[in-house]
Amino acid sequence: MPQQYLSTWCRKLHAEYFTKSILMIYDPRYILLKVTATTICGSNPYLCNETVVYMHDDDILGHEFMGIIAQIDLSDYRILQEP
Repeated sequence: MPQQYLSTWCRKLHAEYFTKSILMIYDPRYILLKVTATTICGSNPYLCNETVVYMHDDDILGHEFMGIIAQIDLSDYRILQEP
C-alpha cells in the first residue's frame, strides 16, 4: 500500500516525522492530492514558545502546500465543468 509522510506536533520544540498508509478515496466528491512542497506559515514560530494553546498531539504541520491531483473520480463529471 502506498505511504504518505507526516510531520506532526508532539509538544513544545518537538515534532515527529513518520510514514503512514494512504487512505483510498471512495467518495466522488473528494480528490486525493499529492503534496509536492509544504511549509509552515509566519504564525507558526509560536510553536516554540509557551503561547501554543491551540496545538494538540499529532496535529499535522505544514498546512501551506502545493501539490498535484493524485486521484479523482471522473464518474461525477460536474467537477470538470465551468461554473
